[in-house]
Amino acid sequence: MRSKLLVLPLFIGLIIQSNAHAQKREFALDTVNLNKLDTNGFYAEFGKHKKLSRVFEFQCLVALSQYPELKEVNIEFVISKTNVPLTASPTFWSLFRRKSRRTFQVKISEKSMDFLDPILLKNLSLNAQIGVLGHEIAHISDMKSFSFWRFVGHGIRYTLSKSYGDRFEFGTDRMAIEHGFGLPLYCWSAEVRRKLYSTSFFREKENNSKRERYMNPNTILNQMADLKMYSAFNKKS
Repeated sequence: MRSKLLVLPLFIGLIIQSNAHAQKREFALDTVNLNKLDTNGFYAEFGKHKKLSRVFEFQCLVALSQYPELKEVNIEFVISKTNVPLTASPTFWSLFRRKSRRTFQVKISEKSMDFLDPILLKNLSLNAQIGVLGHEIAHISDMKSFSFWRFVGHGIRYTLSKSYGDRFEFGTDRMAIEHGFGLPLYCWSAEVRRKLYSTSFFREKENNSKRERYMNPNTILNQMADLKMYSAFNKKS
């Protein structure tokens, strides 16, 4: 099952089941012709208060659909030239606004450092694109409740402390998995590690260190095994 996730031309479809107390969300794997998809329904439900890139509109909408708590949050998906393939943060001036009026940006790099070019969003498979977008949107779900001073403290600690950054990103992966992104995040994790095998981008040491900044594929599968929402997948695998 794991090898199929890496070689098949897969598409991520959504299965959303609701009850009176909670939503159960799970991604299912299927094949589809993207050119035949009508995104109007997705846009009407999840595109409110969102500025979407036409290039990645559908991927963004699929990822947003797993975060119903962000329906009323202003989010802009902006294509730019940055060293980091993807980032999520509040816009500068919105830091000084009330939490409910803040605007967040997901910056999608179209050109980065040469060794990172293979993992730019445009160069990833569809599954991996949705997986990494799910991770970035998880950042916004987490940060939307930050106070101004918490943003300041977070920025300082993230910049100065590698261990804090590792814990923060690892926790964000966990949040994305809890929102249903286990399989696409697995695809992203495996794909970028394959493409960056000769680099130290992930800082995962060949020694006794168990610290991961971004979850490796096996860790993602282990996390999924602990969650009931992936019970159908876990039984099959």
